[in-house]
Amino acid sequence: MAPQGKQNFQDMATKTRAAVLILLYPVKNEPWTIFIKRPEYKGAHSGQVGLPGGKIESSDENLEFTALRETSEELGIQKQIIIIGSLSSLVISVSNFEVYPFAGYLKNKPDWKPNSGEVKYVIEAPIAALLNPVSQKTEKWNMHGTEIDVPFYHIKNEKIWGATAMIIIEFLEIIKV
Repeated sequence: MAPQGKQNFQDMATKTRAAVLILLYPVKNEPWTIFIKRPEYKGAHSGQVGLPGGKIESSDENLEFTALRETSEELGIQKQIIIIGSLSSLVISVSNFEVYPFAGYLKNKPDWKPNSGEVKYVIEAPIAALLNPVSQKTEKWNMHGTEIDVPFYHIKNEKIWGATAMIIIEFLEIIKV
């Protein structure tokens, strides 16, 4: 799910560590997850669809804590999320973030209370929709003056691409086993 073509790499020595969470919860006994649509702002990830999460703060005890804290802050979840594992970290070159993904679940679907400063809206998706090959698409996009092939998940009229898509594809490969 990585875009193919010329990339805009920055000085990776200055990368910032961050953590995100694939949050699973049941809907009619089927596993679902959530994505967030970021608001428009000056920054590399403006208006994009991603997983809840953000950069580590000095008061965070570890990256798992960061993923849980950020998810709570962005989505207003007060229930106990149970972490079930972690996935491979990856570097987002355009913003110099090294992202550490975690997977967790809630026993019941939460009531979302999105923080409007960080979340424009939430996108809920059944895991079955992500596993369906019909949801995977590729388009040619012009990025920084270069045309590249960008694979993405097409879910509820949204394009889930880049690091988020790479995290999701790894997660789906793990749960298929």
